[in-house]
Amino acid sequence: MAGGALGLLVLAAVAGYALPRLVALNRVPSRLDAVRASGDRYNPGLEEVVRRQRATQVNLQSIDAIRTSFDQFLATASSLSPALAPVVDRVRGDVAAAVEPTGPALARLADSLAELESALRALDRPLGSAAGAIAQAGAALDRIEDRSASLAQATDRIRIATGELAANVVAGPAR
Repeated sequence: MAGGALGLLVLAAVAGYALPRLVALNRVPSRLDAVRASGDRYNPGLEEVVRRQRATQVNLQSIDAIRTSFDQFLATASSLSPALAPVVDRVRGDVAAAVEPTGPALARLADSLAELESALRALDRPLGSAAGAIAQAGAALDRIEDRSASLAQATDRIRIATGELAANVVAGPAR
């Protein structure tokens, strides 16, 4: 009987200690909801700021994909021009060997090949212009990406400061 009373006394002491803490733990979610509601009243546009921040992050990922595509295009453009010169030389040699016995027609064919070569070499200028335009577009995208990143960081700082302010308002004055 003494053991039962002792057990009951220990159980009452544990319940007296644990019960207020369990009640306080159950109140934490409702307090967090109150903090969020207070923050929404303080800054009703906070959800819009968060939505735009997420959209900015998606846009930054798209900019990275565009930059990768531009880099691949620039690599292709820079390798195309040197690759054309050996092809033109090989075609000229093959055609000249086949046409040589024809005499006067050879001169006309050589002139045509010279025109073809100058037309192919003229392709170098548009390719260079395209590469320059792409480089300028890449630089503009870099500036946009930097600005978007700074806006995302500023949004984060505002969101954190708003949450801290709302928590301070809900918590009341410090004692």
